[in-house]
Amino acid sequence: MPPVLYLIRHGETEWNRAKRVQGWNDSALTELGNQQARAVAGILAREIADPAAAVFYCSPLGRARATAEIIARELGLDSAQFRFDEALKELNTGQWDGLTFAEIKAAFPDDLNHFHEDSWRHRPTGGESYAMLAARIGVWLDAVDETGPVLVVSHGIAGQVLRGHYLGLGEAETVSLDQPQDVVFELRGGQVTELTGY
Repeated sequence: MPPVLYLIRHGETEWNRAKRVQGWNDSALTELGNQQARAVAGILAREIADPAAAVFYCSPLGRARATAEIIARELGLDSAQFRFDEALKELNTGQWDGLTFAEIKAAFPDDLNHFHEDSWRHRPTGGESYAMLAARIGVWLDAVDETGPVLVVSHGIAGQVLRGHYLGLGEAETVSLDQPQDVVFELRGGQVTELTGY
């Protein structure tokens, strides 16, 4: 049987709050982001009988690391056991990093139009497309063969694509999935369940 995965998006960052594209760049978690990470830890504590038996994968980007550190601290886990994997990084948004969509529209209007027309195949200048992200996420997911629960801290778009691949969704369905920062997605038996703190 495939392992049960618990997929988490990093907590809110300063750039999330300012509606700036982050891609492979970073900004610090906000206080709300810290609260979201602690709330996620509470969900995991409720759902997993022995969190210490879980394997903890994490994107190497700073905002995912910071979220994972909070979760580990709350659950009494050793962050030295994290398995950082490049495949779990967010979509590379190239020259869009750090910009708002208004700024992107002003600086890269053709790029943005093509992206809106077909985000699955078009990539920002210097970045990658959803299809490229899906390829690396799919390889990672198909290779996971742990026997115990697997915790995964990743990102908004990467999380969309991971869930879409797991469920066998089409392109349009995948890119329309939500990207909450205060829930845990449980991937079990071919189904995805959204776990909340309520």
